[in-house]
Amino acid sequence: MSKLQDALGDSNGIASIPSKEGKTFMGVAIPPAAPDLAGMTKFMEGARPIGLMRVILALRQPTVGQITKDHVLFASRLVPTYGGAGKNYYVSRILWALRNTPGYTNVQPFVYVFLPMGLLAKAMWASGAREMTLANFVERVASAPEKKYWSFFDTQGRTKPEDVARRLAARGRFLFEAAYHPILLMSNDGGGDPVNAGKSYFVCRWKDNGKGTGTVCVEQNDPPGCFKKILQGLNWNETYLHPQLVASKDAIESATPDLFKDIRAAPPPPAAVDDAQRRADAEHDQILKDEQDDFPYAFA
Repeated sequence: MSKLQDALGDSNGIASIPSKEGKTFMGVAIPPAAPDLAGMTKFMEGARPIGLMRVILALRQPTVGQITKDHVLFASRLVPTYGGAGKNYYVSRILWALRNTPGYTNVQPFVYVFLPMGLLAKAMWASGAREMTLANFVERVASAPEKKYWSFFDTQGRTKPEDVARRLAARGRFLFEAAYHPILLMSNDGGGDPVNAGKSYFVCRWKDNGKGTGTVCVEQNDPPGCFKKILQGLNWNETYLHPQLVASKDAIESATPDLFKDIRAAPPPPAAVDDAQRRADAEHDQILKDEQDDFPYAFA
């Protein structure tokens, strides 16, 4: 049996975990009992899955690649993957929610998960930022007089008067694949194979491009090209509706879960946003020294 103390083993005993590839499974270690399991569980519930997500509904086609803009019914607002205390929307929870959705044989649900970039990421990671909604962040940063804050919303311009005017107009608008990048796209099976009917799965996964400027798809199943075009045209607080559904916009908004509504919360905790901005200031000041005519702020 295993020589590891307090462990279960099923093969020759080992004193350490092999580091080389090709080693067969040796056993399962049993961690020591937690002195305060309930307390630690509660503490872990306070941890937030830092990310953003968006739901897309489309008329199901034989394959995902055959979906066009004509098939897209709805795209939700951009929201964090967490809410108030205890409200965490982990990838595992999203996959669970995608199982056997109503009408899945005809309507295919998709959930995008995005990685925040730049100042938004810093603010979301700040201590105490759980209650800071995207509306809070936009109001706080877009209204700041310093160019180094509002330039976050537009990373391409410089400091010429016409560029400054364009940047002012862009305040409060998150740019897809600049302020946030896709990392996961999930959906469910339509029943072509009875064994997998209604089961959730990963359509596409992305990884860092190695340059710190975005992500690249690492799956064979690329998302429909129309998804990217739709997302590029939506601000964080905007939804997309198929032209034939626009007349029912109010009814759809009424039926939309609160999580995806543009609900303006109480003012953000100043400490959380200010702490993120203070830490970002030092980094940005160094950037300005190197590139006086640039404000490359959303590149993280």
